Amino acid sequence: MKEFPFSSRIVVILAAIVFLVGCETMPLGTGVDFMGKPVYLTSEAELSNSLNSWVQPESEFWKTDDAKIQYLLKRVRVSPYTFVRNGSKYDGATATRFLAQKSNSVKWRHRFTTVQEFVDVICSGSSTSGKPYELITQDDTRHNVHFIIQNELNRLEKYLTLQNQKIYNNSLKP
Repeated sequence: MKEFPFSSRIVVILAAIVFLVGCETMPLGTGVDFMGKPVYLTSEAELSNSLNSWVQPESEFWKTDDAKIQYLLKRVRVSPYTFVRNGSKYDGATATRFLAQKSNSVKWRHRFTTVQEFVDVICSGSSTSGKPYELITQDDTRHNVHFIIQNELNRLEKYLTLQNQKIYNNSLKP
């Protein structure tokens, strides 16, 4: 068996190190899949089921930011994906507890008043490490949680708008 010369071994080792470091520092996904479709906390079928069973758009309750925040937290809780906070992996229920504790803490509660601010401030990442929260999908794709929660909020807002339009149109019928 022919051995590599010493300098060739160094090149191979350096290439392996560069490859491994490059893999570890891959940027997080921005909440869209390879087809350009939004990534959600569950499958699109589960998302539709959640919207249809949890949300009653005719209720005044759904016009409040608190209702929308509670909806988003519930969606995190039922997610089958893995959440990463400060390098540690958690299930959806644990991730929900972290987000709820952060949003209810004296330090953070005054920093947001709207659901959009909740997404931007609370869901953006760890105040301890400064690292973004991550979501690992079933195909091992990593996404920044902020973008996924934003997708969820956008979908909820769209659903409420469409449902309220249907309610309005039905009210016009004789």
